[in-house]
Formats: sequence, structure tokens, C-alpha cells
Amino acid sequence: MMCIGIALPWLLKSVIGMYGFALLAGLGYGIYSSVDQALNVDVLPDKENAGKDLGILNIANTIGQILGPIVTSAIVVATGSYFMAFPISIVLIAVGYVFIMLIKNAK
Repeated sequence: MMCIGIALPWLLKSVIGMYGFALLAGLGYGIYSSVDQALNVDVLPDKENAGKDLGILNIANTIGQILGPIVTSAIVVATGSYFMAFPISIVLIAVGYVFIMLIKNAK
């Protein structure tokens, strides 16, 4: 859902494409966030250290949020527009999806 949402402004270069992006990518991210948090708690190696492990996970998420604008600005500077930021985002989300699907079971 997020990939389709991100593809919309890339394919439909209009306000409608941006509204579709906001709707589908936002909805997809909301669904992902709720399921991801539940999965994070299920795969913790030690329930006694859950707070520490979730703190480390939060640092990892924050690093991704810090790097996102840096990578996007590098793409914009290199290409002169936001055009390539959309397909690169789609590829990165698909790679993340593959890694999540590799989680076979929770301990």
C-alpha cells in the first residue's frame, strides 16, 4: 500500500497524485506501525530486558528518520529534482518488506 501511494505522485504529476500519496502511504504506514510494534515485542530475546531492547530499537528507528532527509536531499542535489526520490523510496520499502518477511517466528 505504501509503495502504491509513493508511486502516485511519481506517475500522476498533479495534486490528485499527492492526495493519493497522502491517503495510501499514510494509511499503509499506520497499519505497518501498529503491526510492527506488536512484532517488535514478540521477537524480543529477553522479556526481562524489554525496556532496554525497545530503547535500542527506538534509536535505530530514529537513525532512519535522521538519514531519510539526508538521503533525499542527496538525491535531489544529484538529479536536480524529486523525481528519482519516489522510485528509490519504493525500492527501499520493498527491501524492508523482504527483511520483515524473513522473520519466521517469535521466540
